[in-house]
Amino acid sequence: MQNLSISLLDQQSFKEALIEEIKEILEAFKDGIPQAEGTQLLTREEAAKALKVSPITIYRWTKEGRIPCYGLGNRVYYKHHDIQEALIQINS
Repeated sequence: MQNLSISLLDQQSFKEALIEEIKEILEAFKDGIPQAEGTQLLTREEAAKALKVSPITIYRWTKEGRIPCYGLGNRVYYKHHDIQEALIQINS
């Protein structure tokens, strides 16, 4: 019975190690994919962080047409390039 317990523990640790290795491979693969300039999509919270304002301000600027947004399903995203352009326009 003790051998069975050790075997199950070995299987579990093997699975965990394999999962971690797969995660590392996927992260390296993702980092190696080139993205076109400005195509990175940001959530409202990420856009707010980039502009150092609150998410409510981002929402208001979107409604006012200062920053274009893109819908995907029921989510709203902002292009990194558009955020940079908005920052330039807001500061001008």
